[in-house]
Amino acid sequence: MKRFYLQQLLLLAACSAMNAQTDNGFSLIPAPDEDNSVMYTISPNAKYAGGYSLVTKQAVVYDIENKELKIFGNENQEGTGDVRNISDDGIFQFLTSNENGNRSYLYSFSKSEPLVDYGEGSLAKGVVRSGETIVGAMMHESGAYWSACYWNGTDNIPVYLPEPSDKWSGWTSLDDTDPSVVQGSSADFISADKSVIAGYIIDNQSTYPAVLWRRNKDGKTYSLDFISHRYFDDNYEGKKPYVLFTPAGLSENGKWLALTVATSSDGWTFNYGYARFNVEDETLETFTYSDEDGVEEANAAAIADDGTIIGFSGGFQAEKGIIWKAGEEKPVYLAEAFPGVPQFAEYDEIGGHMPGCISSDGRYIVGFGYYYRDGGTPEDGSDDTAGYESYVFDTQNKNATTAIAAVSSADKKSSDNTVVARYDLTGKRIQARVPGISILKMRSGKAIKAFGK
Repeated sequence: MKRFYLQQLLLLAACSAMNAQTDNGFSLIPAPDEDNSVMYTISPNAKYAGGYSLVTKQAVVYDIENKELKIFGNENQEGTGDVRNISDDGIFQFLTSNENGNRSYLYSFSKSEPLVDYGEGSLAKGVVRSGETIVGAMMHESGAYWSACYWNGTDNIPVYLPEPSDKWSGWTSLDDTDPSVVQGSSADFISADKSVIAGYIIDNQSTYPAVLWRRNKDGKTYSLDFISHRYFDDNYEGKKPYVLFTPAGLSENGKWLALTVATSSDGWTFNYGYARFNVEDETLETFTYSDEDGVEEANAAAIADDGTIIGFSGGFQAEKGIIWKAGEEKPVYLAEAFPGVPQFAEYDEIGGHMPGCISSDGRYIVGFGYYYRDGGTPEDGSDDTAGYESYVFDTQNKNATTAIAAVSSADKKSSDNTVVARYDLTGKRIQARVPGISILKMRSGKAIKAFGK
């Protein structure tokens, strides 16, 4: 594997030129002026890509077909923004959060003003392919927890989905004075025909075990399918196989659920991996990394109609993009599967490569990566450049699977990227990965901005 990455790094001298000159299926998505954007969702038909701007926290949506970028919503520099899903016609939810709480909106690419305001405490997350139904969660009036729900059309009245009882869950309370273990739920994904909704239950350790809601014969109501009840071990007793069983995506045809999973023998060390659950026959296919693989963490991100999963492996600022194709035994790095795309190897070597979504037919992938490149020498007045850039990639491009002839040097900045300290934007030192932007001090002495999600 090390030899593979060394060979790939030798290709990076012409990386910037290749973006414009070589047809390898890889295309950069433009960023807003004086800002970076991270794009991690794509419409099922691959016409639209979406994400948000890092500085202003506004919704950013790109019409891939017509190469048009638009920005939606107000600036929210002290909060967060999130575009999770986009319909085939460019209908998308936008979730904002700041000191006043959460609020969600529904937008259309064709209009600047929101179609729907779901109100305070709303978490709109998934959009059905046709755009007329949205799934998510609403905060209870008590402010204590969320409950899964959906909204129809431009109606901002939530329809709540059933949750399991504490007794049904069988989980163990961490508080002797409070036996409650089911602390809310969320609906995150919905199939194209609306027959299946996928999401999670909020357990008292916030691992978010997966559940499904299946549409009843009346065509209107849903019943809970508590699938994690068969697989999730909440107290590390080893009675069930996974201490993490978290949903990451639902295929548009409603057949496959992608999951991030982890096993543990002692409750302290974890082996992470990916899983696909067949919604139709209720079988589970899994892959977990072993201790020898040296993978600290893994996250599934999305799944196509054939069961192909994309995601990333590695801990904070060490993420590498992966693809686990349907019918294959294990996942591989995108850089390994597509050696004709040197950008993937570049992002992986630096860390911070996060493929986010895949089109329903499995052809197109949207994601983003961190780059750090040598801009020249002090004599010519140029400087190093670093930041996040987003891309859309065509997996069927023939040149993507053919390695490009190596060149003698690389334009990627070479340095020791070991993180020695982390800080928030106020300069306060922090100890762990946090959502949003933070400052990383590297062993090389370089300080960079990093995005955590």
